[in-house]
Amino acid sequence: MKKAQGWSIDLVLATMVFILIITIFYSLLGKPNENKVQDLQDEAEQIAGQLDEANVAILIDGSIDQTKLSELSLKDYEELRRILGTDKEFCIYLEDEQGKIIPINNKIGIGSGEVSVSGASCNAAVS
Repeated sequence: MKKAQGWSIDLVLATMVFILIITIFYSLLGKPNENKVQDLQDEAEQIAGQLDEANVAILIDGSIDQTKLSELSLKDYEELRRILGTDKEFCIYLEDEQGKIIPINNKIGIGSGEVSVSGASCNAAVS
């Protein structure tokens, strides 16, 4: 009788240790994702701030300056990264009130082809 009781206590302890290890594992994995989201938000705010600077400003008095936007779209991607002060992949794109993409020089957006917007590459041509 004592052997069965001892075995069940060992099983309970092993199960508790296993659950504790799984809980710690998932809690450690969850935190970097939260940090990554915050890092992405910070990076997006930095890029948006740079787009408001005088040398790159595409918004003037709440309206898009088409000339500046066109000039920005013609720049080399690596030059854009330098100007915007980022080493991350990015895509600058415009949407209307209904969430439809507004093309920039017949492309979805300005930026990396590795970034997708609505399932299409950022610099994909719009027909």
